[in-house]
Amino acid sequence: MDSELMHSVVGSYHKPPERVFIPSFTQNDAASQTHHSTNLEATSPKMLHSPNSQEKQLEYTKRMVLNVEREKNMILEQQAQLQREKEQDHRKLQAKLEKLDVLEKECFKLTTTQKTAEDKIKHLEEKLKEEEHQRKLFQDKASEKTKCLKGGPPQQTYSKFGSLPIVAEKPLRTTSQGKAEPSDSKISISIGDSLSELLMAIQDELDQMSMEHEELLNQMKDTESHSVCEDIECELEHLVKKMEIKEEQISKLLKHQDNVRKLQQKVQNSKMSEATGIQREENNLKGSKPIKNSPRKCLLTNSLQKNSNFHPVQVHNLQMKLRRDDIMWEQ
Repeated sequence: MDSELMHSVVGSYHKPPERVFIPSFTQNDAASQTHHSTNLEATSPKMLHSPNSQEKQLEYTKRMVLNVEREKNMILEQQAQLQREKEQDHRKLQAKLEKLDVLEKECFKLTTTQKTAEDKIKHLEEKLKEEEHQRKLFQDKASEKTKCLKGGPPQQTYSKFGSLPIVAEKPLRTTSQGKAEPSDSKISISIGDSLSELLMAIQDELDQMSMEHEELLNQMKDTESHSVCEDIECELEHLVKKMEIKEEQISKLLKHQDNVRKLQQKVQNSKMSEATGIQREENNLKGSKPIKNSPRKCLLTNSLQKNSNFHPVQVHNLQMKLRRDDIMWEQ
């Protein structure tokens, strides 16, 4: 404010003063006017030097103000730069913290999937042990049954499994009254029951394997790690191979069961046909006189009892031939 007041009163070379004080002159003061003019002439060089000094001071103050403003602007720019750098560092730190959180979550997922995979492996190992134990039990039971069947009179033929006997055709044992004795019916029933039990057990194992297959597929969909997916794929391949083996066993057992049923039906039909032929012969003998058998007839009947593959029609034809040729009527 002082510099402005000084400028308004004194002025400068470039800008004249705003206010000028004019002294009052009268006619009676001529002497004083002349004296004043001499004083002005004496002091005029000093007055000329004073505006230059004031201008220099003003320029100096202006420079000082400009420097201060520049320094202030520089300080403000530095503060803004520091603030921007601080914000950028904070953003980088925040991004790193977010990445760290993501890595921690992935690590936790991997540990959980690893634990679940280890538990599944242990569970599969236990199931394999149980399956082996069940196989051993089935083999022991089958071996016991084969031993029991070997000790009996009927002839047996064994299947590819080596544990399930198949009863072959056996001739009927006839009594003096001509009645047939089905000695191998109980054995055939027990064989059918054992086949059905074994088939049901293998079917249950196949169902369990299919459930395990579905669980492994669900785990493979849920997991994200490549290594765990590869382990699950290996388990799936091994499980699929086992399931294929089980399916082959089931198909073989079904074929074997069909063969056993056909064989039993064939034996049953042969027994029924032989029984009907013997009944007819008895009826014919009852209607005729008592006869004596020749040695030829005895030999033929013995051969018929030994051979079980004779067809009932052939037996009937032989009997009719014996009746025509070799029967001697009593008188």
